[in-house]
Amino acid sequence: MTDLLFWLKIKGFFIVRWIKKTFKLKKNMENQFAERIRQLVLDKVDFKDDGAEAIVESISTAALELDEATDTFVGLAGGNADLEDMAGALVDLADIFDGAKLDADKSAKLDVTVDKLLKGTGSEDQRVALKDVFTKTMAYQVTAKAANEFFDLLLATDPD
Repeated sequence: MTDLLFWLKIKGFFIVRWIKKTFKLKKNMENQFAERIRQLVLDKVDFKDDGAEAIVESISTAALELDEATDTFVGLAGGNADLEDMAGALVDLADIFDGAKLDADKSAKLDVTVDKLLKGTGSEDQRVALKDVFTKTMAYQVTAKAANEFFDLLLATDPD
């Protein structure tokens, strides 16, 4: 998981940097562009098996949302080593939970705990971006776990 996040951070950082410098897009335009790319990716998934299609679309969406959250954070962090360390710690925390399906109470408790951990860290925008990376990492893990289970079961089924 760490290699994937590292790759997403690096790729996202350079893509966002290039887009901003080349086209000088405003935040609203960036969101529209990201949504356009997301829709393009999802439109290309068209399996005969609707269940498999839904799983691939959900994991694609989760990965794109995590990528977008990472891009936003990297842009707001501005090379601040403390913020990058905090982001790394939050990704590690999310990895410890490893896609655990938290009930509503535990999820709310975790949300409050992350808020407390981030208190006094950077600007409000940076805190929001840090928390978004954490929640998107958690969501990606849950989605990846469901995809693994679905395809493991599908591939283990004897076609005869």
